[in-house]
Amino acid sequence: STLSPYDITPYGELEPLYLKIINYLDIKRENILLTSGSDTAIKSIFETYVGKGEEVILTLPNYAMFSVYAEMFEASLINFNYSKNFDLNIKKLMKCITENTKLIIISSPGHTGRAVPKSLLIDLIEKARNTNTLVLVDEAYYEFNADSMIDYINQFDNLIITRTLSKAFGLASLRIGYLLGPQYLI
Repeated sequence: STLSPYDITPYGELEPLYLKIINYLDIKRENILLTSGSDTAIKSIFETYVGKGEEVILTLPNYAMFSVYAEMFEASLINFNYSKNFDLNIKKLMKCITENTKLIIISSPGHTGRAVPKSLLIDLIEKARNTNTLVLVDEAYYEFNADSMIDYINQFDNLIITRTLSKAFGLASLRIGYLLGPQYLI
């Protein structure tokens, strides 16, 4: 009897959550987009920035949905494997970038349990900028490493980060994810 129709509406007000997250991350509101899990954030990137036949470079091993979305949006998927020592050869990866490359996906830390050093990610982002290639750094496991590219979202116009509250916060069933990037990408 104490619940009003507003209390059970499926479309709640998101701004209070935005405020909590931007305060937690110490970023501006225009640099974040909340999504229904990071999975939806990833799908949004493909929907917005990847066209049929355009190249997507995916570092492996990685989250399976990256490959699913590449296939769904008919991208030309280029798989780039980590070494046997779980290192990522960024210089070799940069040689794979062409004028047709629209998206490069790296999870850091990723399924190898290791993070890619910021200096190497910066080199890659700078190289990718020459071909207008977007670099997606998936930081789903950021809280277990605390090394992030968030400080660079306004320095690079081709960097976008995905995060989730399902891992370290244990809130998978709430389906809360978000994109971080420069305002024009968000």
